[in-house]
Amino acid sequence: LSGGRPPCLAHAAKMLSASFGRLLRSSPVARQSLAAAGAPGQRALGPCLSAPWCGALPTHPDATSCGALLQQVRHGPKDGRPGRLQHHIFGCDRAKGRYYYRFHKLIGKWNWRKYTERYIAPRALENRQRWIPTTHATYTQMRQSKSWYWRLPKALASATTSDEVLEAWIRFRHKLPKKTYHYFKVLKRLVDVGGCDATDWRLKFITSRLHYIHRKVLNYPRLAKYYAQLRVTDELEHLSRFIPKMLPKYSPQQLVLTAHALGMARLQDKRIFADVARLVEPQLAAVSPSDLVRLAQAYAAVEVCHYTLLGQISAQLQVRVQQSCEGQAPPWTCPTFTMLTEVAEAFACLKFQDYSYTEMCSKQASELLQAGLPGPNPPALARLCGACARLKIYEVRLFEVVLAHISEHWYDYPAVSLAEIGDAVAPVLPRELENVREVYKTMLGVIATDCDTLSLKGIGLAARFMAELDHKSEFMPGLRQLLARRIIEMRDETK
Repeated sequence: LSGGRPPCLAHAAKMLSASFGRLLRSSPVARQSLAAAGAPGQRALGPCLSAPWCGALPTHPDATSCGALLQQVRHGPKDGRPGRLQHHIFGCDRAKGRYYYRFHKLIGKWNWRKYTERYIAPRALENRQRWIPTTHATYTQMRQSKSWYWRLPKALASATTSDEVLEAWIRFRHKLPKKTYHYFKVLKRLVDVGGCDATDWRLKFITSRLHYIHRKVLNYPRLAKYYAQLRVTDELEHLSRFIPKMLPKYSPQQLVLTAHALGMARLQDKRIFADVARLVEPQLAAVSPSDLVRLAQAYAAVEVCHYTLLGQISAQLQVRVQQSCEGQAPPWTCPTFTMLTEVAEAFACLKFQDYSYTEMCSKQASELLQAGLPGPNPPALARLCGACARLKIYEVRLFEVVLAHISEHWYDYPAVSLAEIGDAVAPVLPRELENVREVYKTMLGVIATDCDTLSLKGIGLAARFMAELDHKSEFMPGLRQLLARRIIEMRDETK
């Protein structure tokens, strides 16, 4: 160590020899192994067993002069991956540069015997450009990303079936954020093309996304109507939680539409119907005749008997008919005869006996039939007669006028209308009168001829009409067998 070596190396050699000597003295196993190792090792390491070695290290130490433990020192990378780089197990090295170079890719460890080169080298300028991502899209990219704003409405407008409408929405289902008017567009188009199956997963997908924004919708009546027409009653029931708070802000037309939607879905919400009645009563004069009919039918559909509102609807219709007869009614405010009969049918469903309204309808029917004016068609007359019979209001004058009209124009009456009229009139007008008896025979003959057009409801009406008159098959022999055969044909029908 005095031969020109730096003092730091001499100190390191001295510390190494001292630690090595302490290790040998403290370990009998190591002392025995060294004694049995042989002459070269023993001669080289013999002095270390008795005293620390303080001599000079050899200039070029070999394996015998450095010891067995020094031979086990390993040198290599400190990253835990000695030997060949196995990037498929440990992953590739970190990028050495600041930017990622897109064409330096790791190939792998597979067989290259059948390799076919398919790499197409880019242009020289592109190959030498470094790739730096940007936060600003080009005009073409931005236009392409926003194109669904006009492609979705165009696809909905061009769809002519429910499947096309639903597929157009599913095609753009991942485009967000969608506004409320997008959902209104697709629901409106579904209603326009005739609706779809209420259990269709695509419809459920649309309504499930709309479910969470019910609180933000402003036009609840319109959305409720779409739900009712598509028979999505579960979402309509959830929507009804937010309707009462918005009712005072709606116009009379929107109030009527709300009640109409709930009536179509047969959803009886007494609080909403009570609020609608309270808010629409002072504004009935501003409601159109068709909306008055919808309002009465909505209460009848859910069987909410709000007799105060029904009485005001009846009075409003009578006032408008009176003004029309006097020539003082504003345009588009007078109801048609069909509308009057529909309101009478709603009153009959709610057991609301309004004699003045029934008398007004009876008088209108009699005058229009005698004058030959348009208005009283066979289904409307059947509805009016059936409503009078259900309310136990027997308008004999109306029944006589209707039978007289049937005797002259029986060919204009369908079988179901004749069955409904006969079911209402037969218990009131006796069959012993000759003219009434002839009309009854004519009606039963038409029913027997057109028996194949009767629905289940029509078969029930015809059976009651026949049971009231023909106890012993005197009027129309064989009608009972025809009705029984028709029931057997419709055994799989539900209506």
